[in-house]
Amino acid sequence: MDTEVDSIHVALVHATDRLPVFGIPRQLRPYFDDRTRAGAKRHADPDWRIQYLRTVSYAWFAVGFFAVIVLVFLDATGNAIGGKSGRADGDAIGGALMAFCLAGAAYSTWKTIIALLARRASRRYGTRSERYRRLAARAALRNSSLVGQAVAAVVVFALVLAVA
Repeated sequence: MDTEVDSIHVALVHATDRLPVFGIPRQLRPYFDDRTRAGAKRHADPDWRIQYLRTVSYAWFAVGFFAVIVLVFLDATGNAIGGKSGRADGDAIGGALMAFCLAGAAYSTWKTIIALLARRASRRYGTRSERYRRLAARAALRNSSLVGQAVAAVVVFALVLAVA
């Protein structure tokens, strides 16, 4: 199996595809799983890469939506157990989770923009051009984005606790 395909982003897409509200029908999963894996490869078709990146962005936004629900639950639970300080702790945890997900969505959306530029270069100059290769390499998602997402989560966590 390709190492490019074994990423947290592919796992996230597969996990959100199985969610009851946001997921796709069971009959279509093999088709979408194949397209996701094909779009995640280093030398993917430009259109498949764009579809994969959009799917990853959607998955991060979907998980971010569930983070809002978790935030509300933690807020209510923290308020019931610990009062104002418990609510602040719940807000900090939920906000950090939301920031983590939104940073992932922003990262994959940025990579989608680069992939759109790569597709344009492939149509104008061909897939063997240096411009296309450079843009296609930049459009690839990397697991190292999790570091930036974690930093965003820590910053939001610290800011919420400092304000509360």
